[in-house]
Amino acid sequence: MLRMVFVVLLVILGLPATAQQSEIVFSRGAWIVRIVKFDNGDLACSAEVTQGRDTFAIWSYQNGYTELQFFSPNWQFDGGTANLVVQIDRRNEWTLSNAELTQNSVFFGLENEQGAVDFLIEVAQGRNIYVRNAQGESVISYTLSGSRASIDVLVQCEAALGGLDGNPFK
Repeated sequence: MLRMVFVVLLVILGLPATAQQSEIVFSRGAWIVRIVKFDNGDLACSAEVTQGRDTFAIWSYQNGYTELQFFSPNWQFDGGTANLVVQIDRRNEWTLSNAELTQNSVFFGLENEQGAVDFLIEVAQGRNIYVRNAQGESVISYTLSGSRASIDVLVQCEAALGGLDGNPFK
């Protein structure tokens, strides 16, 4: 699988950077994993599950930053932040403090490396993810069908991106 990720990366790197471009590298269950080249030349890997018009995505950027995105066209945000509670199946809840509200999306950066790994493991092992507001009221939920294999590919894609700068000591 890592070989396929490298081949797709080479193809994307050769494309002109005129607009955001993406290539699907893997699909399983409800998930799609993509490599994305932004119009400024930056690269990212994205694993996302879409239900109707709502999407939950995990973004891994070339600089190692990992970010969650919850999207719904029914949301209209003018900026600001919110505190969310996320639960995978019946496991302990995760509190996502000061998540950014932007247009139709909620973004939350996974800045604690061990916390990010633990969260991704839970996603990979989970069946459903539930998003609630700070008062505990249900906002949205997503299936995690196919998440184990998709998270594995996302991690491989992130490793491939990290290896592009020529530093073997990262």
